[in-house]
Amino acid sequence: INAEYGDCDDYDECTRDECLKESGCLNNPITCDDDDECTEDDCHPETGCKYTKYDKDYCDDNNECTTEHCDSELGCVYCRVECDDSSKCTIDDCDSQTGCTFTKIDCNDNSVCTVDTCDDETACQHEPIDCDDDDQCTIDTCDPNDGCQHAPVVCHSGSECLIDSCDPENGCQVGQVICDDNDPCTIDECDVDEGCIYTDVVCDDDDACTDNVCKCGCYYPAISCDDGNECTVDTCDPVLCVD
Repeated sequence: INAEYGDCDDYDECTRDECLKESGCLNNPITCDDDDECTEDDCHPETGCKYTKYDKDYCDDNNECTTEHCDSELGCVYCRVECDDSSKCTIDDCDSQTGCTFTKIDCNDNSVCTVDTCDDETACQHEPIDCDDDDQCTIDTCDPNDGCQHAPVVCHSGSECLIDSCDPENGCQVGQVICDDNDPCTIDECDVDEGCIYTDVVCDDDDACTDNVCKCGCYYPAISCDDGNECTVDTCDPVLCVD
């Protein structure tokens, strides 16, 4: 500084001191800027510019769902926390107060016919329950509301001459209908549509001198040709009676 203008030094490191002919001493504040967004720029009269790094809480946004740091060019940077537990059995979310949350998904398919579980890799599983009652005479099914159902098997051969039955181990069984009325005077037969038919036995020995009778089977007792007339000889011709 030129002495003729006096001493313009204000002994303040935060000013630029100069003297102008026209106006005299000038003490203009200096600018302390280190171009670092992560420092607090200040100036102390004794030491001049001071650049203080912000502490770790400076960029804290009080959000547990972000990580924060300070970038010299960008300033505070906030990155979202990745909440992933690698399980397909949870809904991954984040709460700003508590951080990551992992809520179990509901695998209930509202069917009593399945066992509902969850696999971390494949998500919900619905394993059918076993409704097998080990009975060949039932049809085993499952109703989503009522559970296992065991409807009886209908064994029907389509013939009235067969007996349809069911064995729990072997299933439908077919037996022959026995048409026997224990009457020797009938012919016992079976019709597939009508079942047992009992037709009267026709006893006929083609002999006019016998009577055709069925009782415990056919028998043919001789008929009487007596006309009650003592003056005739009564005989029998196989074709017709002769007096």
